[in-house]
Amino acid sequence: MRLGICDSALRQFWRYGFVTRYSIDPDRSELIAAWGTGEGDLATRVATLPAEAGTSVLLGLARALSHLSDAAWRTYTHPASAAGSQEPNSEAWRRKRERGHFGEALDAIAKPNLPSGGSMVVSYSP
Repeated sequence: MRLGICDSALRQFWRYGFVTRYSIDPDRSELIAAWGTGEGDLATRVATLPAEAGTSVLLGLARALSHLSDAAWRTYTHPASAAGSQEPNSEAWRRKRERGHFGEALDAIAKPNLPSGGSMVVSYSP
């Protein structure tokens, strides 16, 4: 496992190069990753989910991961270098900044800032 995503899911993604869609199997409490190939879908189990989590929460997780996957894929299909000038506030500048924030997204997935003991630590820069 790497960031909660099994290595086989990552291998499938890089092998076929499609946007990953996530779904859940509520009967087995599993998170599933799937890739459309044009000839059918490929799928693999990514993680076992907490049995006590409600279906709506798990569907929200699948939706959020699918949106993140779509955004990540778009940075590869629409690179900053293809948008011309990288002057501040240009399209290329915006794309470069979006791609630069992926490390933060991975950190948030690996170590989410969740409530602990009734409180949550929020870091910010004034």
